[in-house]
Amino acid sequence: MSGIIKYTDRYGIPISIQQAEQMQEYCKELYVNNELKKRETFTIRGRGTYIHKYSKYYLDDATENLNDVVQQLCSATNHSSCTIYFNCQNSNGFSLWDFQSFKDDGTMNEKGQHVLDSLGREIYFSLFYIEQPERVIKTAYKFMYANEVDKSDENILF
Repeated sequence: MSGIIKYTDRYGIPISIQQAEQMQEYCKELYVNNELKKRETFTIRGRGTYIHKYSKYYLDDATENLNDVVQQLCSATNHSSCTIYFNCQNSNGFSLWDFQSFKDDGTMNEKGQHVLDSLGREIYFSLFYIEQPERVIKTAYKFMYANEVDKSDENILF
């Protein structure tokens, strides 16, 4: 998979690969056709004894298989877990993604939905119970963005 690789700190500020290698936590982002395809977060854990890798992956439902991607990204020996976003539905400038999170052994531990606006900002996020199907929503967050009167070009999160 070819594309553009960018490195950022935990706050999304661009850094060089040399800076990333000196940090306790950094992200490696892969962009394909100017869209984020995969974001890997590397964190030093265990008092510096190992690095945990957490991947967010945006699945192309038409050409990729969820189980194959999970096998590629999750590994107990490499301390790697992941969240796979799939089944994207676009409407009126919003994108609704379903997602499933997997532990390093490849077993699913969370599932939910995520809504982004046309600027890529999070609008809605929810987690659903896996073990207790009679209880539907475990957690839900909604976000609203608005403009201040005196700074109408800046977006403020309420």
